[in-house]
Amino acid sequence: MSSIKPVLRSDKVKPNGFAPLYIRVISNRKIKYRSVGVDIEPKHWDQLREKVKRTHPNSMRFNNMIQEKLNEVTSSIIDLEAGDTQLGRVFE
Repeated sequence: MSSIKPVLRSDKVKPNGFAPLYIRVISNRKIKYRSVGVDIEPKHWDQLREKVKRTHPNSMRFNNMIQEKLNEVTSSIIDLEAGDTQLGRVFE
């Protein structure tokens, strides 16, 4: 079974103060990250709910992007566990 969740990579904060959002997949004790393609300020990230806070001007758009990436990765993981694809294809 795999664990899939969105995370804000605070270890990769850019000089402008923004940090990238990633989807983290843990499978067989191996961690892989897939970029959502969004950078936000850490103050706009809700760690408990795992989404962008409503105070951010584009919170709905970013949360929809996160959900789309989650769905895409989940679908790929289901295919992987069914034996249809290889692990590397999930992160291409």
